[in-house]
Amino acid sequence: MMNYFCDCCGKLFPYQLKKYEGHTLCPVCARTTIVDCSYCGNHTVYSPYGHIARCAHCVNNNEFGTYPVCDFCGKVKDLLHCGCYRVCLDCFEKDKSRCSHCNVWFIGSGYVDGGKEYCSTCFMAYYARCYKCSKIVRKSKVRGFRGDQYCAGCVPTNTYCIKSGSFDKIHSDRCYGIEIECDYTEYVPDDDIWHEKSEHCGVEYVSPLLQGDRGLEIIRNFYRDSEPCFNDACGLHVHVDVRDFTDEQLIDLIKALKTTKQTWLNYVDSSRWDNEYCGNDIPTVYDYDSWATYFGREGFRRYAWCNLNAIYIHGSIEFRCHEATEDYEKVIKWVAMIVNFVSEVKEMSNV
Repeated sequence: MMNYFCDCCGKLFPYQLKKYEGHTLCPVCARTTIVDCSYCGNHTVYSPYGHIARCAHCVNNNEFGTYPVCDFCGKVKDLLHCGCYRVCLDCFEKDKSRCSHCNVWFIGSGYVDGGKEYCSTCFMAYYARCYKCSKIVRKSKVRGFRGDQYCAGCVPTNTYCIKSGSFDKIHSDRCYGIEIECDYTEYVPDDDIWHEKSEHCGVEYVSPLLQGDRGLEIIRNFYRDSEPCFNDACGLHVHVDVRDFTDEQLIDLIKALKTTKQTWLNYVDSSRWDNEYCGNDIPTVYDYDSWATYFGREGFRRYAWCNLNAIYIHGSIEFRCHEATEDYEKVIKWVAMIVNFVSEVKEMSNV
């Protein structure tokens, strides 16, 4: 006697089984896995896992687009396009929210703060959540620190800085840091001070927050102890803390940088002028600009001779235009000049 095999449950049966949609099924499996097409409803389809399914007719004739299903309830209905979702009117009325920024209805997960709700598009473009208090603030009001974003009331102070007792070469207690790209070094410097990470040119050593002449001495010791070697792709990046700058002082600083750009570039190798990692200019500031309008209009590219996007990420501005060099005295003078310049702009902005 011949036995027949069910394609769904895998059991053997002593009688002939029927075929459904090309599958041989026992009566029990046929009742549970043969469902109406989710798109046209006029044909049956084999769906062993209960998923939304379409019949061969809809697939072969490419007609399933005529019968879309709601992304939330999975039913075939007349749909609305709401953001990246296709949603039926019932689900839309049940779950809709209005964005407090763009005033457009949206559905799905949003960002809620203080009774206000934001769609994901507006939140990613214009807002950030404070790392400490979780308050949602405009990006133009954000100050970064160590890759996290903070509101004005929560941004960390200089307690993380390696303090200095003398300020003969750097005439300010303003914090700064340096990133040195190397081809390689003879040995790894002090891990308690320098952070190492891979970079396109080899390896990059990142200092902690430094201050005054003590910071310059730490940089000098790095060069003396590790004996770094460089290639043409290596650069020297200096970060200067601007977490204490007001919006108006940031605008004054950018205007000063635009005015003195050529002076800065005269100190560096000409190969850095059009370099893809530091050759771009910073956007123009117009007389009517506030920090909010300037930030909102331009956004900022990281790979510019002066990286303003670091304000949002690290709470600093980053001078990227200097080439890496083995002359550590030149590096120290470059760092001191930048820190003193930024500090002087803030002082003059207060007048």
